[in-house]
Amino acid sequence: MLKSQAMYVLELLRIEDETGHRTIEGQIWMQKMMYVASKTHPELDYEFEPHRYGMYSKKLKDILIDLNEEELICVDKNNEKNQPIHLTTEGLEEAERASKHIEPRIRKTLQTIKSALNTLRYDELIVLMYTKYPEMLEKSEQKSEYKKWRENTAISMVQNDKVSSQLGLRMSGLSWEEFRTRLSVTNPDTVQNNIIYTDPSS
Repeated sequence: MLKSQAMYVLELLRIEDETGHRTIEGQIWMQKMMYVASKTHPELDYEFEPHRYGMYSKKLKDILIDLNEEELICVDKNNEKNQPIHLTTEGLEEAERASKHIEPRIRKTLQTIKSALNTLRYDELIVLMYTKYPEMLEKSEQKSEYKKWRENTAISMVQNDKVSSQLGLRMSGLSWEEFRTRLSVTNPDTVQNNIIYTDPSS
């Protein structure tokens, strides 16, 4: 039987996001999803640390390499940013078997996180993650992108109901007055969404 940490990876790839897709956009998405999950469930200990792409786990990357070599998933080992990751036919069968051994509370967390993050654009993912986890920006090569994108991306995500107004304000870096003017709304509670529930610290 696969080790639990590999089983969690297969489970994240097995479950569908809110659009019905299983594929994850790339290793940056995978690393960030598992980091968020580990904040809720410490037993998902992949030993994350600040890295040039933010939160990063060598242990997680090695698991992806192993699963790829076992032909359970398809992933480009040399493309950390945007090479889609998906299960093979054999991988889906293994994931279905492994899923029975995963606690429902962990499965539910992975489902929530995947639904919230899997459909985000790259700029949306970057701004959201570094706003919520600024400690992971320390060594990141994405600092300039984060600073350049945060205002417009935050406004866009609130307007498209992808984040709450409260979280959008934090993401934008603007004062409330500037944010309200840009957003053209008077009540910050009028915009609702589920991303805020991916992390209790929100």
